[in-house]
Amino acid sequence: MKCNESNIQWQCIAWRKIGQDGIIAAMSTAAPPKQKHPQLQRLGDAIRARRKALGHSQEAFADAVGLDRGYMGGIERGGHNVTLLNLLKIVSKLDMSHAEFFSIYDQEVADREDEAPARAQPRAAKSSSRTKH
Repeated sequence: MKCNESNIQWQCIAWRKIGQDGIIAAMSTAAPPKQKHPQLQRLGDAIRARRKALGHSQEAFADAVGLDRGYMGGIERGGHNVTLLNLLKIVSKLDMSHAEFFSIYDQEVADREDEAPARAQPRAAKSSSRTKH
């Protein structure tokens, strides 16, 4: 493409950029990173801690559960919203009952909430000393 008066200026800039770098770096369409939900991170932390306590590698544990190692890693990092069926499979391979796992998970959540700084209490609305006539 030749840049001349009939071309829009950004087209000329884009084509020059392609010629220099082979890509248009200035026109990136990369999506921003997703925020991980804190509950999923806590769940993943609880699973990882128990797996490590049992001495399993992530890959061996994922094989035992019947999940892909990459998916298991995503669960432990809090990046996947795991289905109930997969969660039940994971907990059963952690050598504990479902109730025991969730009581440990609930305790971790309560401990973290105790460590969190107290939130400021909302102020009461100020009453006006003026009287309306």
